[in-house]
Amino acid sequence: MLKLFRKNQRFVSIAMAGFMILLLVSWLLTDSSTNIVDNLRMNTTTWAVSDGESISASELNDTIAEMRVLEGLGDRTIAGMGVLKEPGYWYLLVKEAKASGLIPPQQETLRQLSMTQMPDGVTPEGFVATLASRAQTSQETVLTTLAKLTGVQRLIALVASSGRISDERLRRAAAEMTMTMDGDVLILDAGKIAGIDAPVPDAAALEAQLKAHGNTEKGQGEKGFGYRLPNQLKLEWIVIPAATIKAKLEQSPALSNVELRKYWIEHEAEFRAKEAISATPMTFDSQRDAVREKVLGQLLDAELASISKFATDRVQMDLRSVPSAGGYWTLPADWSSKAVTMAALGQELAQRFGIDAPAVQTSGEGWIEVADIAAIPGIGTASSKRVGASDVKVQQLATALKEFGGSPTLPTQRGVAFPTLADPTSRDLFVVRVTEAQPARAATAVDEVRADLEADLKRVAVYDILATRLEALRQTAATEGLGAVGVAYGAVSQPFQALSEVNTQFLQFGMRMGMAIPGLGNDETAMSALVKAAMALPTDKPVADAPALDRTVVVALPDRLAVMVAQLRGIDRMDRAEYETLAMGGRLRGIAMQDEVKDMQELFSYAALKRRHNFTTMAEVVAEPAVADPGTLGTTEGLGTGGSK
Repeated sequence: MLKLFRKNQRFVSIAMAGFMILLLVSWLLTDSSTNIVDNLRMNTTTWAVSDGESISASELNDTIAEMRVLEGLGDRTIAGMGVLKEPGYWYLLVKEAKASGLIPPQQETLRQLSMTQMPDGVTPEGFVATLASRAQTSQETVLTTLAKLTGVQRLIALVASSGRISDERLRRAAAEMTMTMDGDVLILDAGKIAGIDAPVPDAAALEAQLKAHGNTEKGQGEKGFGYRLPNQLKLEWIVIPAATIKAKLEQSPALSNVELRKYWIEHEAEFRAKEAISATPMTFDSQRDAVREKVLGQLLDAELASISKFATDRVQMDLRSVPSAGGYWTLPADWSSKAVTMAALGQELAQRFGIDAPAVQTSGEGWIEVADIAAIPGIGTASSKRVGASDVKVQQLATALKEFGGSPTLPTQRGVAFPTLADPTSRDLFVVRVTEAQPARAATAVDEVRADLEADLKRVAVYDILATRLEALRQTAATEGLGAVGVAYGAVSQPFQALSEVNTQFLQFGMRMGMAIPGLGNDETAMSALVKAAMALPTDKPVADAPALDRTVVVALPDRLAVMVAQLRGIDRMDRAEYETLAMGGRLRGIAMQDEVKDMQELFSYAALKRRHNFTTMAEVVAEPAVADPGTLGTTEGLGTGGSK
């Protein structure tokens, strides 16, 4: 491996220069608000076993810290491989890079960063510091992670460079990647089109579909299937309208002329400050309404604060004798009969503050999702500052429920009212409590997700019919136009301009980023069909002069349960000067060779790495005690498969 590295050192150096630029671009574009590895935890002293050696939980901790850095960095290669989903994946990639001697010292990483053109206002030190802040770790860990990432990238680039790509293939690859196309596209989505009557699925089909995808997150499985039920809950609450409180305070003695004049005298300087911009001298009589509004506002602030505190304290009063642990109350089995009811709390508020007792409201008999709370008038926009410096909405408090996994910063639970909340506009007060909570779980009965099951099976049936009409669709589109196809299926075509296989703006950085097809997004199958059709068109005459059938592309997209119908109107091909400029420096060759890298996915997959290194986590041992087939362990499957096609 080292010999191969030395032999291909120039290629790897070029690849790493592009890699550093890729890191910076990815880092700038990354939204670090979502933490992929946030839920990974250590559960045992020994985390895993690899090649007969135990790997400690502390090494797992270090690995997770490095994964946080990778997440903050946003490297698309690592994320695309799925490395951030499994600590063992990153550990094994690093292990192979280290064994090959490809991980550089930190000084080399710093030197490479200093030689990379940084965005305006960003220094290498600032880059490292920002990554450390994002990952909530030390700068030392960031540098260590960057060095390991460099080693892993070198390993992948090194194996890729063992293959060779001819100049002819390179020119063709460049032509395919940079050719821009104009035309129109129509997406026939089986879940949205009209004109095809699909049979109603029978009970057996519904059961089979549920069994196959009942524990998959909605929209995340094959063809977008998934019926796992999210966190669900039921709520009850009472509302104390601020307008009612304000109307009551209108009769306060503090608003008499005598008291208002006293306030004017005590705060005259505050009102006199406005006299400079007034046309007439200020007197109490001229400012009486402003003084009254100011005093009334202060009374309302104080009264709302008193009501809020009383309601929160009253809820806490019932918890005084209830034990707690880890920030949560250990509620007795008969808690519902011991805790103050919303109706009783409303009566107490009415008696103490001289208002009408508020009615108890609920979210209804059925379960609702946390996201549904935002649509409930009043509580959907209400928030509280009693749990921190910033506003916290009901949705956040509900998400943090103990029953849903809990939160170290927002310890809430079923049966205990949230801190009193207020609407930021109306200033109405709300006391809200979760009465029932059902954690996310697999759907087990058809009736729980019947509508989704029927809709998905109808999509499949419609697509199956649509997929038999590909040639007919092509003929209709060629002879009558995409509009005729759209009318038949209730779909609308969209134009595209300068569409290409890769975004040419990023090619200079050594990055192969695909372009989105209107109405479809990034789809390799659809794009390849368009490029293939465009490449086959003659170059000695305008595209519009070519037969319509040759310019019409129809391709089935089974993973999306859709069919793309497109028609090309124009093509712009790269000339020789543009090719030579792009090929200069070797980056184009590296990009073109990414197709070769696809053949190595199995070589660097998590499953292949685990087999090569006899890697097993303790969690897997507990979950699957059966011993794996020894014939598949410790092999070198996939090695030596690189090379030109």
